[in-house]
Amino acid sequence: MKNNILFIAAIFATLLTINSCKKAEQYDLSTIQTYHHVAIPLVSAEIDVQDMLDRDTSGSISSGTAGELLLAYAMPSFSISAQEVLPLDNSISFSFNSSPASNLPSSPSYSGSLSVTDTSSYTFIFPSNEEITSIEYGLGLGGNHPLMVIEISNEFNHDLKLVVDIPSLSLSSGTNWTDSVTVSPNSLDQIILDMSNYTMDLTQGPLGYNELMIHFTTTLTGTGQSINPTDKIGIDFQLSDIGGFDVVYGDFKNQQIAITEDSIELNIFQASEGAIDFQLTNPSIMFSVENSFGFSSQLAMTEFYSQDSSGSILNVTYDSAATNPQPAPFNFQTISAPSSQGGVTTTDIYMNSSNSNLVDVISTTPKQINYAPSFEINPNTGPNNNYITQNSQMTINSEITLPLEGYAGGWRMGDTLPFDFEVDNLFSGETTVEEATIKFVTTNGWPVEVDFTLLLLDSNKNTLSAIADDELILQSGILDASGKVIEPTIKVTELNCDSTCVDELNITKYVVLSVDANTTNYSSQQSVKIYEDYKLGVAMSLLISGRMF
Repeated sequence: MKNNILFIAAIFATLLTINSCKKAEQYDLSTIQTYHHVAIPLVSAEIDVQDMLDRDTSGSISSGTAGELLLAYAMPSFSISAQEVLPLDNSISFSFNSSPASNLPSSPSYSGSLSVTDTSSYTFIFPSNEEITSIEYGLGLGGNHPLMVIEISNEFNHDLKLVVDIPSLSLSSGTNWTDSVTVSPNSLDQIILDMSNYTMDLTQGPLGYNELMIHFTTTLTGTGQSINPTDKIGIDFQLSDIGGFDVVYGDFKNQQIAITEDSIELNIFQASEGAIDFQLTNPSIMFSVENSFGFSSQLAMTEFYSQDSSGSILNVTYDSAATNPQPAPFNFQTISAPSSQGGVTTTDIYMNSSNSNLVDVISTTPKQINYAPSFEINPNTGPNNNYITQNSQMTINSEITLPLEGYAGGWRMGDTLPFDFEVDNLFSGETTVEEATIKFVTTNGWPVEVDFTLLLLDSNKNTLSAIADDELILQSGILDASGKVIEPTIKVTELNCDSTCVDELNITKYVVLSVDANTTNYSSQQSVKIYEDYKLGVAMSLLISGRMF
């Protein structure tokens, strides 16, 4: 693009340079006329890839290990947290009632003693039917400690002693938690436990998972007051900050986790005024997945398609075996679990021209790539022995890489510029410019050819004449069999403006400058490559012939 802009700017500079010449007022030579040929150098420059890299503020252009140029588009990264895989409520509550006097008759006075043992349980329910075997705790969310509060309400007119034994709750030493409390008649009391460093073993019940087992031993000591078999003891449990686990073990089952749909714009040739036919022959998309979950998974695409500037949609197809690419939904290769807790695995997944239709997808532009990723957890049949730590996550970074290797044509850029001066007044009122020539000498080390058009328009923007009409001013460098330039090509181009053209310049109010570019042998779809050592030399001069003094 920079090369084309340079040519347009240089032509415009030529016209402004002509206009800037003025008569020397200290000599009166109006009676002397001679025929002259005047050459005015305008531009001499060398353009290389570094110039393009310096102007690439987006950072999308880079070079490979062999010096080949790449266009790289970073796709938005996304991740999955532990809470998305296992939505464990941060607080739960549940209640039990005990009626130790249910087998006694009503009596206005009771002075005896009785003891009853009950077993109850609380079952955790998870949306994907996960089977959790244990939850280990350190500190809770935000530095808060996971707490268990047991509130006991005694409706009896007698003294109550309650022993709570939870075999599902133990310290690292293996000791089960147990505690007791004495509650006065018709009153409340509570037990508070900081569950830091405790493990919740959910295998103690008949299911073997998800069950918190609790044993109660209730002892009533009569006070001589009345007793009723319907009197009861209420036991309310409240567990808070339990979402701040250190690690959870169990079978997290096969489940799909959807990620928000996203898109990325590919803006190659977006400044072109015409339809572009091009093909990059070796595009690729790389997904780099980092996994610290204790399970294997697969990255999948539920939707994956491109949409060009006209709204046409083309599905992206893929097959890891490269035998039968199909549109989404499809899965990529398996992402393995770390070998040990706290570890991280990195899996790089590639889509390329051999296992997908990316060549076709990239072949029209500007375009938008739309995708809706998801993860499949435990893609193989269970049972599974998984774990999740508080900091586990799956992170995906993606990049579309387009090596500048292929062919392109139909790239057209241009502009219409105001033009307001008379050529015959360059030196004095007696000057007659009969002919002007713009001369280009290009040394092209790029596999690109450029045609140039310069039209003169009147005040109504009607075409007066064409100084250049699709004139070839850049001829491609010489290529080897792989499409790399091995020798630059020198091209001399002269754009002539005769006396009629000069007269039309005097009434020209606008000029149309445009360039058409394509790669070498574009019509035969020859693939070319762009390397960082390519250079383009441009020299431009203005030749004027006429009667001047």
